[in-house]
Amino acid sequence: MGLNNISHRVYYLPHEEETDRPVLGYVKGDKYTLAIDAENSIACNHTNKK
Repeated sequence: MGLNNISHRVYYLPHEEETDRPVLGYVKGDKYTLAIDAENSIACNHTNKK
């Protein structure tokens, strides 16, 4: 398993159902890098609305 390349600066790891791993993104800039965690699991939800 490796990073999927969307462009020369944007990469992602797809969701994995077996381990409930979220989609992970990586955007590489000239000066900074942005990591994106797109959690979509109820088990990972840290905001409980009542």
